[in-house]
Order: sequence, then C-alpha cells, then structure tokens
Amino acid sequence: MREKLESKITEPIPVFVACDRKYLPHATTLCLSILRHTRHRILFHVLHDGSLRSRDEKLTGKILSQYENLELVFRKLDSPTEFRTWTNRFPPIVYYRLLIPLHFRQYDKCIYLDSDMLVNSDISELYETDLHGHFFGAVPDYNWMESYQKNEKLYGKYASIGLQEYCRQIHLPHPEHYFNSGLILMDLKAIRSSGLELLKTACAHAGEDFLLPDQDLMNLYLSEKILPVAQAWNYPIRHLKMPEAKIYHYIGKPWHNSSADAEKAFYWNALKETPYFYQVRAEMLIYEIEASRRNIGNSDFYHLRRRRLWQFCTVSSRYRRQNSFFYLSRKS
Repeated sequence: MREKLESKITEPIPVFVACDRKYLPHATTLCLSILRHTRHRILFHVLHDGSLRSRDEKLTGKILSQYENLELVFRKLDSPTEFRTWTNRFPPIVYYRLLIPLHFRQYDKCIYLDSDMLVNSDISELYETDLHGHFFGAVPDYNWMESYQKNEKLYGKYASIGLQEYCRQIHLPHPEHYFNSGLILMDLKAIRSSGLELLKTACAHAGEDFLLPDQDLMNLYLSEKILPVAQAWNYPIRHLKMPEAKIYHYIGKPWHNSSADAEKAFYWNALKETPYFYQVRAEMLIYEIEASRRNIGNSDFYHLRRRRLWQFCTVSSRYRRQNSFFYLSRKS
C-alpha cells in the first residue's frame, strides 16, 4: 500500500511550518519526525518573522543534513498591519498559514503543520487525500469542544462566558463543525482559482478579538470549504491516548511540564536527537519556577527553587558541551 501511494506522487511534497526563534527547536524536531517516517522527498519551508539568526538557520540545516530526501527553505514574511492579536499569547506569525496560497504560487498542493506536533506516520498518505473540490482538509477540534463543554468557561477576556455565548459573539453558528488549524492540507490551485477573495476577506478581519485568532478566522469565513479528515492526522495530546495516531498535537506543551508520561516521553526522545535538548530542558525549569511561585507557599517555593536552580545549572552545562561537540563533529 505504501509503495502504491508513493508511486502516485511525482513531485516533492511541500510542507510548511511557521515559527519564531523560540519555537525553532520544536519545528526542527517536527521536521525530523517527518523524515523518519516519510521516504518521499520533502520541501520543508520554515516561515518566520525575521527573529531567526543566520546561526539558527545553519544549526537547523546541519541537524537535518543527514537526510537526503529533504530540501530546507527559510522564508521571512512581513506581517500586514492587520495581523495583530488582542493577546500576547499569540504572535502575528499564527496568521502566516493564511498567506501560503498568496506567496507560494509554484505549488498546487501543500501541508501546513504547527510546530508543536510530531509525525508518527508517512505524510505522503495525507498528501494523497482527495479534497473533492474543497480548499482545505482539517480535523474537527474535539479537544476544544470537549474541554469547553465540560467547564463552560474560556480564559482571558472571555473567562466569564461559555462556549455557546462565545460562538454567538463571533457568529459561529455550529460549534460541532469547528476545525483545528494545526494541520491543514491545502489545495492551493483551487484556492487561487476561486478562493482568493474569500481568503483575503478572512485576512482582513485578522485584528478582531478572537480567542484563537487564525483558527477562528478559518472557521468563520472558510468552514464550508474545509473537508473533515481523520482525527488520527491531528490528535491532541492532553488527556487521551491514541496508539494509532499519525500526528500528535501537543496542546499541553511538554516543555512546560516535567511530568513523565508516555506521550511526553515520545517528544523528549525525539528532541534528544537535536542539540536543542538541554536548552529546552533549561527553559522548562525556568517556566516551572515561575509557575510554582504563583501556586505554592513561600517556604515550599524556596526549596523548590533551590532544586530547580541546581537542575538548571546542570542542564545548562550539558547544553553548552553538547553544542560544542555538535559543531566540532560537523566541521568535518
């Protein structure tokens, strides 16, 4: 079956991710997971806001250079002035996925992935999905619906209202048809043929007060052009387990919590193959220190801080040694 699918694809598969310098380690790990499971040639595009340095691009290139079926492309995109959000939880780069049909006219089809994902299957199978005239293929956001239908509250400025009221406020009539924008299969040819005006309309509303900016825009203005695909292609890792999942989506970020479960171990094991491992571990410890400050008493916090600072010094030292070794071993 795999050979049959691969034989149908005559061109490299364009895959896009949008990230800033903070999320580059995770985007790199995502790309590694794709290459481990996909033999077909991949054109991996990293869309960024200019925060990446030349050193960052070179390091990611060296990490991925072991795979001959990869072409790596970094592309800086300028954010239109309307690409702003009401909260600093999301930078303007979350909208970059909406710009792909406008900036990459050389492709007829592509896959977009969030950088907090890991691939556990051959994505050529997803790429071969027939969208039957739809612009996009995406997975219904069951995690979003379940979490908010249970507690009936949203966070931030929407903390006092429930799911139904939020949907009413943003004029989303059917919450059960709500899609997650972390995985998008795009028919770029169809969009350019008859969907550019609709896409531009969605982009024009990017500055409005949405809880999940890019995702809400797609559901409001493009939902009729979205074909549901199997949940296995965008499975949220938070409470549930799905051994047959083809793409894991880390809704709860592993780098914000040191608890050890199977799904997080899967992420950390993947990250270990990059020189970013100890850097991310150190950042996680800092995050835990700040989170603990708000949640525990002063005495407990003092002892936790001492333990975490000791751990931070240990992993920081390892990170420096690992980076030095990585560069020395790659010079030849």
